[in-house]
This record gives sequence, C-alpha cells and structure tokens, in this order.
Amino acid sequence: MTVRQDRIRERGERNKSIERALDVWQPRSSRKLTSEDVRQIAENTTGFFRILLEWQAKERALQERESEKLS
Repeated sequence: MTVRQDRIRERGERNKSIERALDVWQPRSSRKLTSEDVRQIAENTTGFFRILLEWQAKERALQERESEKLS
C-alpha cells in the first residue's frame, strides 16, 4: 500500500469516527455540532477517562504499598 493510500484510508477512518461520535453527541446538543465540535468532545472525553485511569492506577499502587507495609 502506498503512502497516499494509507492517508486516504486513515482519513476515511477518521471521518467514520467523527460520524459515529456525531450520532452520539448531536441528540444531546441544542445546536448543530460541527466536525470540530465533535473532535473536541472526543478529545475531552478521552482525556477525562485517561485521568480517571491514572488516578485509579495511583490509588492501586498506594493500596499495594500500604498492604506491603502491613505484611
């Protein structure tokens, strides 16, 4: 596959992701969402869950250290 074909495929996949996200978020908005709005929503949502996972990992590490101290 050429570099150009890869880019076309990636662009198509991005467009599908935006369309799926738009299907989810548009009914929840009082205004028409743009593809940029949807991209920002997806980025913010991803960031939110990434932070939750980081907090969870830190909490687990803390709990493991605490249990090791008690052993």
